[in-house]
Amino acid sequence: MYQKVGFEILPAEGYEVDSITGCEGYVDGNYYIAKAGSDNCEIIAKFKSRISLAEQAKIKDPELAKCFNNLGVGVTLESVKEFVCFPSTEIRSLDGLTSLENLEKLYLYNLNVGSHVELSEFEKLEILALNGGGEIESVKVFKPENILILKLTEQNVSSLELSSFTGLKELNLSSNPLKEIEISTLHDLNDLDLAWTDISSLDISDKLSLKALNIAGVKLNNVDLTGLFELENLDISSSKITDVDFSDLTKLNKLDISWTNVINLDFSNLSSLKVFIASGVDYNKIDWSELYGIESLFYTFYPLSDFDIAPFENLNYLVLQFNGLSSINIPEDNKITYLDLRQNNLKAIDANMLKDVEYLSVAYNDLEKINISNSNELHILNLSGNPITSIDFSKNEELTVVWARKTLLSVIEGIENITDKEAFLDFRHNVFSDNIMNYFYELIDENLYSNIHLSDHYFEITVNHSENGSVDKSKVITFEGEVERITITPNEGYKVSGISGCNTSLDDMVDNTLTVGPISDSCGIEIEFVKIIPLATLAGITDPNLAKCVNKGMFEELHEVDELHCIWHEYSPIYSLEGLALFPNLETIGLSRLSLGGTIDFSFIPTLKNIHLRGSSIQSLIVADPSMIESLALDFSDLSFFDTSSFINLKELNLASNRLQSIDLSQNLKLETLILNSNPITRLDVSNLSNLKDLRLQNVLLEFLDLTQNISLEYLDISETYDLAGMDFSALPNLKALNISQLNPRLIKNQQFPTVEKLYFTYSGLRSFNTEGLNNLTHLYLKGNPISDINKILVSKPEQLITFDISDTMITELDISQFVNLKILELEESYISHLDVSGNQNLEVIEADNSWISSIEGLESINEKYAFLKFNWTPLSYEAINYLTKIRDDGYVNIEYSISYPVIINTIGSGGVDVNRLLLKDNEIVKINLYPIVGHEIEKITGCDGMLYEQDSLPSYYEV
Repeated sequence: MYQKVGFEILPAEGYEVDSITGCEGYVDGNYYIAKAGSDNCEIIAKFKSRISLAEQAKIKDPELAKCFNNLGVGVTLESVKEFVCFPSTEIRSLDGLTSLENLEKLYLYNLNVGSHVELSEFEKLEILALNGGGEIESVKVFKPENILILKLTEQNVSSLELSSFTGLKELNLSSNPLKEIEISTLHDLNDLDLAWTDISSLDISDKLSLKALNIAGVKLNNVDLTGLFELENLDISSSKITDVDFSDLTKLNKLDISWTNVINLDFSNLSSLKVFIASGVDYNKIDWSELYGIESLFYTFYPLSDFDIAPFENLNYLVLQFNGLSSINIPEDNKITYLDLRQNNLKAIDANMLKDVEYLSVAYNDLEKINISNSNELHILNLSGNPITSIDFSKNEELTVVWARKTLLSVIEGIENITDKEAFLDFRHNVFSDNIMNYFYELIDENLYSNIHLSDHYFEITVNHSENGSVDKSKVITFEGEVERITITPNEGYKVSGISGCNTSLDDMVDNTLTVGPISDSCGIEIEFVKIIPLATLAGITDPNLAKCVNKGMFEELHEVDELHCIWHEYSPIYSLEGLALFPNLETIGLSRLSLGGTIDFSFIPTLKNIHLRGSSIQSLIVADPSMIESLALDFSDLSFFDTSSFINLKELNLASNRLQSIDLSQNLKLETLILNSNPITRLDVSNLSNLKDLRLQNVLLEFLDLTQNISLEYLDISETYDLAGMDFSALPNLKALNISQLNPRLIKNQQFPTVEKLYFTYSGLRSFNTEGLNNLTHLYLKGNPISDINKILVSKPEQLITFDISDTMITELDISQFVNLKILELEESYISHLDVSGNQNLEVIEADNSWISSIEGLESINEKYAFLKFNWTPLSYEAINYLTKIRDDGYVNIEYSISYPVIINTIGSGGVDVNRLLLKDNEIVKINLYPIVGHEIEKITGCDGMLYEQDSLPSYYEV
């Protein structure tokens, strides 16, 4: 007789078993099993230095080596059939991986070994999953037809040849910039995942064995599911799909349509549906009666006042988060085991009805009490963020997790009945009485509950303030590591002059919000309010209009002011500059409508560098030191002559909209910007201005302009200066922007300005435009031209275009998918009715106010969540309004939109009107002038509830 005895094998660090013999034993894992009989025997164990698997395989990549060495003790290269590697950084080389000659399943994450992945030596490979890292163009395996599962996710795959992978059962190419895919040879495909790719078309008509399809976030507008009778799981969430027919999906078990705008939701044939997910989808678009048989429902982020569980007889899993719910009906015969109602407005819930619930979250509602005495199966409970005052766990023995942070609990009972002494019980960020704290200490010390979490220390912040202001909190309870915020509101005419205590100061207040903490002890904050003394009063300014401007600024002390801008239509004439001398740091001043006589004297402000005077009838200007002036603007000032010779350091000069016929700039050699728009100038010499970068000569009378010496010029505006239309600017190597608006297009040739990046060619009668030859063009402005077809605008390098302005044109249909780097799109007052920007993810601005846009798509593809998207006074459809609302809720915070109403004017007979169509805003009234041909009269005019006003001497009009 004998018995078996086991001896644990314990090699020293860096060693492994070489051999073990004796006592008729054998190795079983980490044990040597020997026979113990009546005779003595000896076991001999020999150990040798262990060579790591990575060394055996000659692995070069350090991350791959770690994964090899984590395969475990006793594993040999020959025994590895499945290899999984989740490295902390990129795998850059696969050298040595071929040592796993029996590998059947390979999972590599964060892989970046080049665009061509070579795995052809793995003869037994059936499952291949590669995730993250570099850009893959091809994968080479021993026999593609043997691969059953292929997953290439987040690998920047833009195209992939799959025709030889004929045995694939599962294909996952999600999160790649894949634009198209050919899967016609994959006849046995059961699972297809193309989520978050850029595919625009998909043919799965022959994939009759398909059981799972994930096309979440794709650019498809529709998908044909006809004949997919075996499909069990379908995810089209966050896609552009609006048209889908579910009628053949009789075996569908799970459906996700979240954040979509599918037009017709007919679920009548989905008899097998068990799981339905529809976050963000309009509640009223769903026929819920067709879903009463489901078992799981996820419906979040759509406003609901109440929800009734009763019709859902089989429902056991329910998630209703961020819905604004104020009530929920839970019937007595419910089957709910999982209920998540976080972030709603519930003040009460009949939890007594939840007899089978195992998971319950009511976090961040307005519950003051909750009774869970009938929830005997409860395992996980989340009560955080509610003003609950008492809770009894006596009947909840199965609890393993409780979250109850930031409550008002003053009574807690029954924890000692929880069976699991290691249950995670989180009561941090609460202020408890000594009795409750002693109760917890007893549970820990005597009942041995080892996982109770409390905030042992809390601190009290007391906020005191002087009169003439208020705070939103006079006392704040905070905890270690927490940051608190206090809103401070001064009374009208007062300001915060000082903040102290709790390590705070005025610097910690931004927009009337004071940030406090973290703190390590209780403390007090003192806030002082003082009356604001207007700057104009401090300076002794006597002119009421100048005082109004000065007091409108953000500053409260004279020394803080270095700029003063009073060039606005709202200000009346200024008759005195008294008081400006007391601003010790004033460098820039802008004033309009000065009534001080012909001479303006600023000699009392020695710090001045920049002067802008508008509309002030100036004859002469006196300053303390003309050589200090760097920028001078005297526009709309009725000047017929101005001497600039003493302003020798001028960099910017603006004399627009005066009566100048000529000007001598021979002493202004540092000029970089010169603006002479709207002057009757007939001659101009700028040959000595070698630093000139910006020259604006809109609407002047020049017939000739010599710019051969101005090679630094970057911007030139000769719009409305008709005689300069034929000029050749090709010799200006730095010319980046050119405005030739309203010039004769027949005199314009692209060869005249080959270097430009920005071209303004607006209101010029263009019916077409070709950018051929403009190799640097990035910004194109064609506003106000009678172009009616977008195809008449030929952009030779569409990928370069950043700004495209076709506002106030006749274009009705728009395709800008080729402008992949477009950032600014201008469509104001255009006749475009549908806008699709799904191919323009780099957009930052869309200006479409007063356009005829009624439908929109693709905004969710824009990367910039702060993009400015303006659709004010447009005839938006109901669907478009819902879409824009959803987009704004998705975080695109700078969306503006409002409704206008289209009016179409049709005329019959001999006559006309001044406008054929227009958009009316709410409560807006417009007059449509009527012009019958001589010898004819207005027979009748009807529509839009308007009224005809006939006049003898003036045109008759129809008021709408």
